[in-house]
Amino acid sequence: MFFVNTNLNLKKYYSLSILIAIIYIYYSLSGSTNDKSMYMSFFLILLWIVLAFYSNNDIFHYCLIKKESICLLIYFLYLFFTGIFQGGVLNTIKIIGQALIYFSPILLYNYYRNLSLYKLKTLLIWSCVFILYFILKSLIFYNTYTDAARKLASDISSFGNISIGGGYTLAYAVVLFVVFLFDIVINGIIKNIKIKSLLLFSIFLMIFLVLSTRSTLTILCLFFGIALSILFKKSEKKNQLFTVVLKFLLFLIIIIFTFSLQEEIGLFILNFTQNKNDVVSLRFQEIAIGLINGFASSEYLSMRLNIPLKSLYTFIQSPVIGKGYEYGYVWANSYPYLGGHGEWADILGSKGLVGGLIIYLIYFFPLKLERKYSKNYLSISYILTFILLGVFNPILSFQPNLILFFIIPSISVFLFSNNNKVILIK
Repeated sequence: MFFVNTNLNLKKYYSLSILIAIIYIYYSLSGSTNDKSMYMSFFLILLWIVLAFYSNNDIFHYCLIKKESICLLIYFLYLFFTGIFQGGVLNTIKIIGQALIYFSPILLYNYYRNLSLYKLKTLLIWSCVFILYFILKSLIFYNTYTDAARKLASDISSFGNISIGGGYTLAYAVVLFVVFLFDIVINGIIKNIKIKSLLLFSIFLMIFLVLSTRSTLTILCLFFGIALSILFKKSEKKNQLFTVVLKFLLFLIIIIFTFSLQEEIGLFILNFTQNKNDVVSLRFQEIAIGLINGFASSEYLSMRLNIPLKSLYTFIQSPVIGKGYEYGYVWANSYPYLGGHGEWADILGSKGLVGGLIIYLIYFFPLKLERKYSKNYLSISYILTFILLGVFNPILSFQPNLILFFIIPSISVFLFSNNNKVILIK
């Protein structure tokens, strides 16, 4: 659905709104460790909302009545009425502002999708440029400081005031982007050799970033997503269902084969990494021990598997609204309640069935709409990868949501929405 505003005097506000949106995406994507960074992002998104409303209130109103936007507004009210008594007014506004920043790509996409495809493309190009810029900046930083991503995760101020994309949060976003772009490449959507080469180079660069973070589970999720893309690769043959079933059976056989030889595989990994002391090698040594002696014998794996259980136990204690209201949703005070490394379990423990269902619906509706465009050409591998990432990681942040809610659906619109026919870029 598109709206056209014939008031030429408002064109300057369109240009100003897109400029503020570009600045906002850059600043929020930067993952600045400055104490005031969230307030700056909050100011910029509020300024954009004012300009967007004034530029075309019809489109803005249409964006607000979409299902995901209604769920988002309900979520804000939920946070306000459950958090204000323990957290106070100022802290509750801060928590709501943080949620607005995290889910703002939904508003940006819906607004420019209906305002102007040209402006949507402009914002998409700048977003991709910013992502590549922060990937390069992060790679340089990780090459300078050993295990920097892990140190930032434990203490955001450990390197002072820096802006390299947010550490792990950028890595989570990159994993989703890699899986989606890999799906596009292997399914032959892009025919132009130069563009395909650029995509392959970008994919290689992003994979290198994920490896540089030395986050074992993030790396495993990356290759899990790539494997899914290969497994569910679309086929033009009439027996496509048979091909998918055959690939699935092959995948199942590989899993059974792996489990039957898990001790031998564990010994191979252990021998391969025994003289290495970097974080990734140590994590793979833990996996090897788990394969040889059972995962209960691996302290790291046992700990990561048990972390979500802490949040689920909190959820069982208060299943309706969770226990986030008891600490005002302040992350620093959540340790007695949440594991902190499993987003989906943390959401239930913090916000219960009511708040959790609202958040899940905020994710569900945009993803469902994106699949409307791409389902005939691409698999759901990036969605399954996102779900897996959230099982063991705190994935709720701006960077992954920018990929999910803005970049992927925008690319899908330009590639797949031409009268339900794929647009092959030549």
